[in-house]
Amino acid sequence: MSEGVILGLLTLASGVIGAGLAWLTGRRADKTNQRKNESEHLQGREQLLWENVEQRLADLKAQVEIQAKQITELRDGRKADQKELESVRLDLRATRDAMRDYEELLADYREHTYAYQVWTDDGGVPPSPAWSWRIVADQRDYAKEKEVR
Repeated sequence: MSEGVILGLLTLASGVIGAGLAWLTGRRADKTNQRKNESEHLQGREQLLWENVEQRLADLKAQVEIQAKQITELRDGRKADQKELESVRLDLRATRDAMRDYEELLADYREHTYAYQVWTDDGGVPPSPAWSWRIVADQRDYAKEKEVR
Protein backbone atom coordinates (compact mmCIF):
# COMPACT_ATOMS: atom_id res chain seq x y z
CA MET A 1 0.00 0.00 0.00
CA SER A 2 1.12 3.28 -0.65
CA GLU A 3 1.75 5.92 1.79
CA GLY A 4 -1.12 8.01 0.55
CA VAL A 5 -3.61 5.23 1.13
CA ILE A 6 -2.29 4.55 4.60
CA LEU A 7 -2.33 8.23 5.36
CA GLY A 8 -5.88 8.44 4.05
CA LEU A 9 -6.96 5.44 6.10
CA LEU A 10 -5.31 6.89 9.15
CA THR A 11 -6.96 10.23 8.51
CA LEU A 12 -10.29 8.50 8.01
CA ALA A 13 -9.78 6.42 11.19
CA SER A 14 -8.76 9.47 13.17
CA GLY A 15 -11.79 11.32 11.80
CA VAL A 16 -14.08 8.44 12.81
CA ILE A 17 -12.42 8.24 16.22
CA GLY A 18 -12.66 12.04 16.61
CA ALA A 19 -16.32 12.00 15.61
CA GLY A 20 -16.99 9.11 18.02
CA LEU A 21 -15.21 10.94 20.81
CA ALA A 22 -17.13 14.12 19.99
CA TRP A 23 -20.37 12.15 20.03
CA LEU A 24 -19.47 10.49 23.36
CA THR A 25 -18.40 13.82 24.83
CA GLY A 26 -21.65 15.42 23.69
CA ARG A 27 -23.62 12.55 25.12
CA ARG A 28 -21.79 12.79 28.42
CA ALA A 29 -22.30 16.56 28.44
CA ASP A 30 -26.04 15.99 27.97
CA LYS A 31 -26.07 13.47 30.83
CA THR A 32 -23.99 15.83 32.96
CA ASN A 33 -26.38 18.71 32.24
CA GLN A 34 -29.35 16.45 32.92
CA ARG A 35 -27.83 15.28 36.21
CA LYS A 36 -26.97 18.88 37.09
CA ASN A 37 -30.55 19.96 36.43
CA GLU A 38 -31.90 17.02 38.46
CA SER A 39 -29.49 17.84 41.26
CA GLU A 40 -30.52 21.49 41.27
CA HIS A 41 -34.18 20.46 41.24
CA LEU A 42 -33.60 18.05 44.14
CA GLN A 43 -31.62 20.67 46.04
CA GLY A 44 -34.46 23.17 45.60
CA ARG A 45 -36.98 20.56 46.68
CA GLU A 46 -34.81 19.58 49.62
CA GLN A 47 -34.50 23.25 50.58
CA LEU A 48 -38.30 23.60 50.50
CA LEU A 49 -38.65 20.47 52.64
CA TRP A 50 -36.15 21.81 55.18
CA GLU A 51 -37.95 25.16 55.28
CA ASN A 52 -41.22 23.29 55.82
CA VAL A 53 -39.67 21.19 58.61
CA GLU A 54 -38.20 24.30 60.24
CA GLN A 55 -41.57 26.08 60.05
CA ARG A 56 -43.38 23.09 61.55
CA LEU A 57 -40.74 22.87 64.27
CA ALA A 58 -41.19 26.56 65.08
CA ASP A 59 -44.98 26.06 65.19
CA LEU A 60 -44.58 23.07 67.51
CA LYS A 61 -42.26 25.05 69.79
CA ALA A 62 -44.84 27.85 69.94
CA GLN A 63 -47.58 25.33 70.78
CA VAL A 64 -45.41 23.80 73.51
CA GLU A 65 -44.77 27.24 75.00
CA ILE A 66 -48.50 28.04 74.95
CA GLN A 67 -49.33 24.70 76.56
CA ALA A 68 -46.62 25.18 79.17
CA LYS A 69 -48.09 28.59 80.00
CA GLN A 70 -51.58 27.05 80.24
CA ILE A 71 -50.28 24.28 82.50
CA THR A 72 -48.65 26.88 84.75
CA GLU A 73 -51.88 28.88 84.88
CA LEU A 74 -53.86 25.74 85.68
CA ARG A 75 -51.41 24.79 88.42
CA ASP A 76 -51.61 28.28 89.91
CA GLY A 77 -55.40 28.18 89.65
CA ARG A 78 -55.44 24.75 91.25
CA LYS A 79 -53.25 26.00 94.11
CA ALA A 80 -55.61 28.96 94.60
CA ASP A 81 -58.60 26.61 94.49
CA GLN A 82 -56.94 24.32 97.02
CA LYS A 83 -56.27 27.26 99.33
CA GLU A 84 -59.86 28.43 98.95
CA LEU A 85 -61.11 24.88 99.53
CA GLU A 86 -58.99 24.60 102.67
CA SER A 87 -60.39 27.93 103.87
CA VAL A 88 -63.94 26.70 103.22
CA ARG A 89 -63.15 23.45 105.05
CA LEU A 90 -61.85 25.40 108.05
CA ASP A 91 -64.96 27.61 108.03
CA LEU A 92 -67.17 24.54 107.77
CA ARG A 93 -65.33 22.84 110.63
CA ALA A 94 -65.65 25.97 112.77
CA THR A 95 -69.36 26.24 111.94
CA ARG A 96 -69.93 22.57 112.77
CA ASP A 97 -68.05 22.99 116.05
CA ALA A 98 -70.17 26.05 116.92
CA MET A 99 -73.36 24.18 116.01
CA ARG A 100 -72.33 21.24 118.18
CA ASP A 101 -71.53 23.61 121.07
CA TYR A 102 -74.96 25.26 120.74
CA GLU A 103 -76.65 21.86 120.57
CA GLU A 104 -74.83 20.77 123.74
CA LEU A 105 -75.71 24.07 125.45
CA LEU A 106 -79.35 23.68 124.44
CA ALA A 107 -79.34 20.11 125.75
CA ASP A 108 -77.95 21.34 129.10
CA TYR A 109 -80.62 24.08 129.31
CA ARG A 110 -83.34 21.58 128.42
CA GLU A 111 -82.12 19.09 131.00
CA HIS A 112 -81.92 21.74 133.72
CA THR A 113 -85.31 23.21 132.77
CA TYR A 114 -86.90 19.76 132.69
CA ALA A 115 -85.48 18.91 136.12
CA TYR A 116 -86.76 22.25 137.48
CA GLN A 117 -90.20 21.70 135.91
CA VAL A 118 -90.46 18.16 137.32
CA TRP A 119 -89.58 19.54 140.77
CA THR A 120 -92.11 22.41 140.57
CA ASP A 121 -94.92 20.41 138.96
CA ASP A 122 -94.53 17.09 140.70
CA GLY A 123 -92.84 18.17 143.90
CA GLY A 124 -90.01 15.70 143.49
CA VAL A 125 -86.37 16.09 144.28
CA PRO A 126 -85.10 19.64 143.69
CA PRO A 127 -82.67 20.05 140.81
CA SER A 128 -79.02 20.61 141.49
CA PRO A 129 -78.37 24.29 142.24
CA ALA A 130 -75.15 24.11 140.23
CA TRP A 131 -75.46 24.66 136.53
CA SER A 132 -73.30 22.87 133.98
CA TRP A 133 -70.16 24.64 132.86
CA ARG A 134 -71.77 25.40 129.49
CA ILE A 135 -74.70 27.18 131.09
CA VAL A 136 -72.35 29.13 133.40
CA ALA A 137 -70.23 30.26 130.41
CA ASP A 138 -73.36 31.19 128.44
CA GLN A 139 -74.77 33.20 131.35
CA ARG A 140 -71.44 35.02 131.71
CA ASP A 141 -71.44 35.87 127.97
CA TYR A 142 -75.08 36.97 128.19
CA ALA A 143 -74.29 39.29 131.10
CA LYS A 144 -71.41 40.84 129.11
CA GLU A 145 -73.73 41.42 126.17
CA LYS A 146 -76.24 43.15 128.42
CA GLU A 147 -73.55 45.42 129.85
CA VAL A 148 -72.39 46.48 126.40
CA ARG A 149 -75.86 47.47 125.27
